Amino acid sequence: MATTDRLSIAVVGAGAGGVEIALAIQYRLRQLRMAAGRDDSDIAYHLFSSGTEILPTHNVRVRKTFADVLKKRGVHVHLGEAVVQVAPGRLRTAGGTEIEPDEILWVTAA
Repeated sequence: MATTDRLSIAVVGAGAGGVEIALAIQYRLRQLRMAAGRDDSDIAYHLFSSGTEILPTHNVRVRKTFADVLKKRGVHVHLGEAVVQVAPGRLRTAGGTEIEPDEILWVTAA
């Protein structure tokens, strides 16, 4: 686990697959925590995109709907943040953002 007690999960890629994976993981972990009598407030979720919007192949209404869902569910969306370096326990973007995720999932185009 990273240096803090907070679990951190990063998803790289904000297309349909990345958004779906981020929300599905969050949902499932919340359900598991609730079943164990715990909350999930100690889990941070990050979604990274090199582009300036999520779901770039979808229409504006769909993008807005999912942007609202991600915001409501507390997912940290990093737009225009191309990931340029990954090392064990560390992720850095071209803009200098660094996080220390416990898990990184790559959901980008082939």
